[in-house]
Amino acid sequence: MSGHPRKKLAIGAFLIKFDMRTGNSLIWSKSQPGIEIDWEGVEFMAMPSGLHSRQSDVIRFVLSNPLERVTRTGSTRDRLLGDEAFGYLKNNIEGIAVFNQNFHRGDATTTRINVRSTIQMYSLGVLCTKSDSEISSKCWGFVDILTELLTTFMNLNQDNHQVHETLDFRPFESLLQYDDNGELQTLSLSPPRLSAKPLNLAPHHPILSTTELLVTYGPLIFEIWKAALLRDKILLMDKSNSISVDDMCKFVYIISVFGTVPNDVFDLIPRNKQHSLSTATNPIYNVNVSDITSLSHLKHFIATTTDEILLEKEYLYNMTVVKTGDRAIAATTSTTDFYGNLNTMPISAGFHDKRRFQILISGLGIETPHHTSGQSILAHVCSNISSLFSLTSLYGLLWWATAGEQANSDTDRYLEGLPLLTQTQVESSSHVAGQRASSYATESPYFNAISELSPPQPSATMEPWQISVIGYFQAKTRRIFETVASIVESQDQDQSETSLQTVISIEPPDLMDMGLDPISLRDHEFVVKFISLWWGRPARVNHVCC
Repeated sequence: MSGHPRKKLAIGAFLIKFDMRTGNSLIWSKSQPGIEIDWEGVEFMAMPSGLHSRQSDVIRFVLSNPLERVTRTGSTRDRLLGDEAFGYLKNNIEGIAVFNQNFHRGDATTTRINVRSTIQMYSLGVLCTKSDSEISSKCWGFVDILTELLTTFMNLNQDNHQVHETLDFRPFESLLQYDDNGELQTLSLSPPRLSAKPLNLAPHHPILSTTELLVTYGPLIFEIWKAALLRDKILLMDKSNSISVDDMCKFVYIISVFGTVPNDVFDLIPRNKQHSLSTATNPIYNVNVSDITSLSHLKHFIATTTDEILLEKEYLYNMTVVKTGDRAIAATTSTTDFYGNLNTMPISAGFHDKRRFQILISGLGIETPHHTSGQSILAHVCSNISSLFSLTSLYGLLWWATAGEQANSDTDRYLEGLPLLTQTQVESSSHVAGQRASSYATESPYFNAISELSPPQPSATMEPWQISVIGYFQAKTRRIFETVASIVESQDQDQSETSLQTVISIEPPDLMDMGLDPISLRDHEFVVKFISLWWGRPARVNHVCC
């Protein structure tokens, strides 16, 4: 074969075991030929605290300092990854692991002594790289094969006292043989019980958890989205123990996509800011105590954690979103006080966002009861999705979530969000009811992973509305950038001399043009920070005069 071999999807694979006496340990690992990986800390990343209360789960994480932890060995001829493929390592290396244990809680025949002698807890995972054009790797495609291999391994090795050297890890080597299309390449020496099935990416795509995200955080999703646009450090946590780590990691991904800036909009900001900022957010998924040092050096991130101690490290984040029971409570870190202390203050969604969220949810056919648990709401969502999202209802959702919330205005200037579809398309949608949308305007190469799963005839698992919800937030992002760009350009033209210190003046109608609330102090603060971040200019918001 001439040229470089086809790029493999995973650069390494590993197996973590929890022992009641010694704790977490890495008992097997393997990397691609020509790649050497420092596996330190992976045993905690792939099996974070709190998993003992679950039968199974899926954990995503990011390997910090990849250039320091991953090196190439051997001659160029012997390397599996060429220079271009190895160049991907300058980006974050993402890991995914499937956790499973054999202890079933509530089993009356299980005693404490039996648990200590027979319990098995394992996490089997892989490390994957991503290119500059991807917001995330395709590591979620490994979930099914990881689950299959780990279940088989645990069934065959039920003796918890069996020494590691006698265990057969060869089937796991197949994890390193999948190419970037998810196809399993032929092995010269096939391990026993090797599954030849290709990876199935679609069923585990994080976007499929959009419903759960909206139900969990409610109108706070708009505050989280705005924090993502400000490139804040956002930390999510579930204290209710009702959401899997898998779903929390998917929430991180979805919020990251919501906060991504389309490339053409990115071109509106000054050139110097284009060099120092990025269109993409920084999802790092699940983090733990061992990540504190690396977190303190990051400029921005979106993450989730099971370690409550991280909430006490207020210098690590700008915003926390903590779910307790049926409520999602957000808190944001304020500026340093006179004594140099960091203070946190709770925030809640304003009337404007609550009203907008109710319209969005109503478009999904869901009534939001005040005293109904999240599980009941979610069950109601799932039971209605199949019948609600024909093309007609999809178009109706988008119209009611945008043009439907005019507040005594004769024009479309003050809509809550930019319409994704023209009125002609809305009116003509009745003629094609029941058909699926033929294409999705994802408008940014950072959504390629979604577009690949959404061909002209998308799979049954990828409903059109999930892509359109992304488009909804993308349109709102576009609206803010375009409005601010117009304001800055107009005011600079009116000034005989301008500089980076010239203050940009924002009037209440400007906020309405951005889809923000002109009487919300939080939205005032947001737009000032937004202009400072993306344009490098000071700004002030002129209050409504009585």
